[in-house]
Amino acid sequence: MLRRVFDLRKEIAAFMESKDKAVPHFTNEAWLSDLGFLTDITSHLNDLNKKLQGKENLIHELFDSLKAFQVKLDLWINQFKKNVTTHFPHLSSCQITNMDKYISALEDMKTQFDSRFIDFRKNEQCLNLFARPFSVSVEDAPEEIQMELIELQCNSILKEKFDLGLLEFYSKYVSITDFPKLRNHALKMTSLFGTTYLCEQLFSRMKCVKSKTRARITDGHLENSLRIATTTIGANIDKLVKNKICQTSH
Repeated sequence: MLRRVFDLRKEIAAFMESKDKAVPHFTNEAWLSDLGFLTDITSHLNDLNKKLQGKENLIHELFDSLKAFQVKLDLWINQFKKNVTTHFPHLSSCQITNMDKYISALEDMKTQFDSRFIDFRKNEQCLNLFARPFSVSVEDAPEEIQMELIELQCNSILKEKFDLGLLEFYSKYVSITDFPKLRNHALKMTSLFGTTYLCEQLFSRMKCVKSKTRARITDGHLENSLRIATTTIGANIDKLVKNKICQTSH
């Protein structure tokens, strides 16, 4: 919406003037540069928000996206101090009258990210151990896992299997008898919910399932319907149909 308003600012101003309701903001360069900055920073935040959505994202992947955005904030702050607005195309098209307030806004955002996601940084070592077990330093790992980590890093067969994906690697190839502590650590990491996406999706599906026209739906039906609507496991329809006895008269 912001992008469309900014791109159509001249047309909107002309339309409002034709209706004798002129909007002076569209001729104010300071206001237009604020709108351009808001449009660009909202677009960057929207891209980050999309990366944090989805069912299959593990917590270390979400944290990587957050770290990348914080690095981008540092880059933008340094570039703004040099009057470089390459990554803010809408702001670049305006006559910037006060760059300091945009620098201050980015610095405030950086402070908010540092404070809101401090829990992730405290557990960054655990996330790296889960996501990159073959590259982390054994000395930096918890002492109770160090012996198993050495065995894992020296296992050439497991190194080849690691590229298949974290979930498949830990569930199929990391033996619970040989690496019980590493396996338990992996289970903890995969069970962490980094966002409320699944909960929000569940409520959205429930609005569609539990409609006003379904007056006879019970709690059991609702639970089963939501389970089918939100699961990632595909149903074998052919096998289910074969288990049913057909009516011979038909």
